[in-house]
Amino acid sequence: MAKDGKLDQMAVQMSEEDYKRMAKDGKLDDMAVQMSEEDYERMAKDGKLDEMAVQMSEEDYEKLDEEAKLAPMVSNMEREGLVEIGKAGNLDGLTDALESTEIEDMNIDLRDGMLEGLDADYLRSEGETFDKILESTEISASTVKFDDASEESNPSERFNNSEALDMLKTILSSVAADA
Repeated sequence: MAKDGKLDQMAVQMSEEDYKRMAKDGKLDDMAVQMSEEDYERMAKDGKLDEMAVQMSEEDYEKLDEEAKLAPMVSNMEREGLVEIGKAGNLDGLTDALESTEIEDMNIDLRDGMLEGLDADYLRSEGETFDKILESTEISASTVKFDDASEESNPSERFNNSEALDMLKTILSSVAADA
């Protein structure tokens, strides 16, 4: 089907329940790996790419990354899709599978969606966007403050131990060190 260019047509016809069923059967990642970047673009135009991506597991994202399909898929998603993946608890695995340069190459809405989906509420409450964080680290020699010491702004325990936030901290700290 992928060679005939019909895989995306089939994927667009599927419902959220179909994606869930395929994910449960372990076949959703197989379908996503067979898709091209153009297939992801067509699915995004029809509003189906985010629906599909939300149903995937961290293992599915790793498999897509191994086949160099994860970054093209995520680059075609909407901000809200990343937020939904965060609500499902899988955004940490998705961002961990991406290279830092792949994240940096994504548009600002996607990067900010990652911050929101990772529940980096302290940064967002301070009016920070991904680009503003990078800019502030380039200007100052200090590291970025990810957690507020006050009780009302502490992220949940789950996000204190987030691999994705650790990766983002590392990226931002290295940018500050280079400044």
